Amino acid sequence: VIWVRVAGTSVAGVGKFSRTFTTRCSDVPFAPSAPFAPARVSSSMYHITITWPLPTDADLHGALHSGYKIWVDDGVEGPYQAVTLWDTLQTQFTKTGVQAGANYRFKMQYLSEVGESAESPILTAAAASPPDAPIVRLVSTSDMEIEFAVDMQGSTGGAPILSWQMYVSEDGFQDDIPTTP
Repeated sequence: VIWVRVAGTSVAGVGKFSRTFTTRCSDVPFAPSAPFAPARVSSSMYHITITWPLPTDADLHGALHSGYKIWVDDGVEGPYQAVTLWDTLQTQFTKTGVQAGANYRFKMQYLSEVGESAESPILTAAAASPPDAPIVRLVSTSDMEIEFAVDMQGSTGGAPILSWQMYVSEDGFQDDIPTTP
């Protein structure tokens, strides 16, 4: 770190010194990159929370970390808006006021005393949560086939159901069936 004050000199003498300016001989931070781009922590039809790692000294080229800039679009691939976070220990951001089912794009930058990094890769996250369990009922059965119907009476989590995943056991045990598909 260096401190600089400057004064002008003319034929009349030395002028007043400027305010002290503090700087460092350092490059701007490296861009957060995969796997250091933002990652989704949680989401629902009401919010999306993202996280990122703290920058290392190498990421910042030895400069002092001063915050983050989070870029978020409008959920319909429109322009990004920046949110500046000055808490250097903060590693999460929650976007509220989202449109259920919409995909939002996030990117971020590290901020240091000497400038801003390039932008990270884009994270796309849906404003939705996993759907509730459906109700499954038997429609018909024969020696060759079984027909089921699936009714969604709970919440879809804010997004349309794209497909159904079914797990079948021949012995009645569910040890090999995952609790989440």
